[in-house]
Amino acid sequence: MSRNSKRKVEQNEVIKLSKDIVNKMNDFELAVNELKMLSDSLAEIDRVVAEKEETNKHALKRLEDSFQDNKIKAVNAAARELGKLLVNSEELDELNWQVTKLTNEKNNIRAELEAHYKQLNAEKFEQEKKVLELNHQCNIAELSAKTETQSREIANLKDTIARMSKELESQKKLTSEVALAGRPAPVSN
Repeated sequence: MSRNSKRKVEQNEVIKLSKDIVNKMNDFELAVNELKMLSDSLAEIDRVVAEKEETNKHALKRLEDSFQDNKIKAVNAAARELGKLLVNSEELDELNWQVTKLTNEKNNIRAELEAHYKQLNAEKFEQEKKVLELNHQCNIAELSAKTETQSREIANLKDTIARMSKELESQKKLTSEVALAGRPAPVSN
């Protein structure tokens, strides 16, 4: 081969390599642009996911508040429907204190009456004593029955509250699972 033809072949190879380099650079530039678009898309997806998470967080808080209100209303309505009276522990303590107070008053009155009636006819004293004791026993029996009924109602309400708390936890878990299921799947490269 002559020098000119060898030179032409080399020039052709250089031209071909130059064209290949230009093509590779164009391909690289396209890939960089696509990567930038993908990065922008991922940033947008992250922003949307963050917005959705915030929205879901507020919605969950509203649901929890609403559930708590509805639970209280349901317990009160159920108690009214059953003709029951809701009594908290403070009220129960107050009733127990009143029973103790009445018992003490009864004992004091009994002591006073015994002293007073010692002067009176023994038969009359016994009749009046029995009437007072029966009245006090009746009052104590009524208060004891009320206290016992209220204690049972409180126990029933505590059971209901515990059951409703479990239901609330189940609802929270379901809401969380629904929120997780609603998230878009992460985009993989």
